[in-house]
Amino acid sequence: MAAHSKPVFTAWLGGASIIRARALFEASGIPNFLTPETAVEAFSYLARFRRHQSLLLEAVPAAESLTREACESAVARAQEIRSAVIADQRSLLCEDEAKQLLHAFGLPVALGRLATTREAAQTAAKAIGFPVVMKIDSPQISHKSDVGGVRLNLANARQVGSAFEEMLEHVASVRPGAKINGVSIQAMLKFDDAREVLVGLSRDPVFGPVIAFGSGGVAVEAVHDTALALPPLNRLLAEELINATRIRHTLAAYRNVPGIDHEALLRVLLRVSTIACLLPWIRELDLNPVLVHPAGAAIVDARIAIDADAPISDSRYRHMAIFPYPVDLERDIHLKDGTLLRLRAIRPDDGERERAFVAAMSDQSRYSRFLHPIAELSPETIARFTQLDYDREMALVMLTPDEKNFVGIARYFPDPDRTGVEFAIAVADAWQGKGLGFMLMQSLIACARVAGYRRIEGAILAGNSSMIKLASALGFAIEASRNDAGTTKVAMALA
Repeated sequence: MAAHSKPVFTAWLGGASIIRARALFEASGIPNFLTPETAVEAFSYLARFRRHQSLLLEAVPAAESLTREACESAVARAQEIRSAVIADQRSLLCEDEAKQLLHAFGLPVALGRLATTREAAQTAAKAIGFPVVMKIDSPQISHKSDVGGVRLNLANARQVGSAFEEMLEHVASVRPGAKINGVSIQAMLKFDDAREVLVGLSRDPVFGPVIAFGSGGVAVEAVHDTALALPPLNRLLAEELINATRIRHTLAAYRNVPGIDHEALLRVLLRVSTIACLLPWIRELDLNPVLVHPAGAAIVDARIAIDADAPISDSRYRHMAIFPYPVDLERDIHLKDGTLLRLRAIRPDDGERERAFVAAMSDQSRYSRFLHPIAELSPETIARFTQLDYDREMALVMLTPDEKNFVGIARYFPDPDRTGVEFAIAVADAWQGKGLGFMLMQSLIACARVAGYRRIEGAILAGNSSMIKLASALGFAIEASRNDAGTTKVAMALA
């Protein structure tokens, strides 16, 4: 079996009669289980571990499906809404404010018109076009249907006028303390073969924002078909979230029912992920129901609660358990001779590039980088070097324009007290002497400063005069190492 790479699980039955067989399998390193059920369960753990390992290779930015300009515009609009809600001493957005915020992030919402009189409601309904929906607008009422605050399929102005008076009278009787702004008149959304799903966002005290997806509608509490995921999400992670629910079976085509527009559902999840990353003050977000159908998706109702004490923005994503991939560090670099290179943060899928980069270095270059002889990086070391928590540590790579090969890497690791970092840098032999190391270190120092570290230091071989010269040019203080006579210590205080 040693010549084969496929895992083998055995379950030999027979009690005492197969004791010797079990001993032979154990001596050969082949797992043997008492029952087939436990063997299958062990195999499922192995498959799950492999799937989780592949998901760790995903480097997900904060805004997967929006441009930087679109994000800036959406955040600015969201902050305007936040300011208005806080000025009104509220923590719950009314439905119109919630939909305005979602609309700013490109989510599919039908914006309504607020009406405070019978005549205004009829005028709004005529402008939108019949049939329409009427919903109570009150910051104190989040579940409108529970208090009779929803009227569907209003087909003409007479029905709108009657529904307006009946709704306000009824809601005032069951919720006498609620502030009623009026009613929201919206288009009646009807789609053939639509399914109701829920997309939510809540804040866990330990893990921060958590995205929920599952079966929607008024029976969501009874159905209990909801899966959770930590943002940020990309397409693959959003697919994993959908596939963790039972409702996934009804989203695809079955019998004579066509499948939904899967891309539209993915866009909804990705935009909600962007909101979770960019708006740390969103405490709860409940989109229920979201109608997904063969031609798209539409958010029927939205509830958003905010935390006025949370920061307006946080570029360090301290409100999140997972630091998004820093896409803002990506840029093109021109060397002094005009050569074009690409600078970015390292990604988990860079493992093979890292291995090839180190393997191609000369023995002397590898010794200068790692301060001891090394032939190649182990798989564990490669994983450690490429799967980073970008909040605590950073690795910047310089690549050829096609991003096939590394030509330089600079990284830092935090000290145990997390007030300073230790750096390391390596440049491919063929690319040394071109100013590449200077540019890498400048960018790395800037990252450490933005992260809030107070010092950056490193150890350089005493004979590595070019690296010592580079450190001096960057402004590092240079002194002999107290612990190792063969190395030179360089250090810089960061403002």
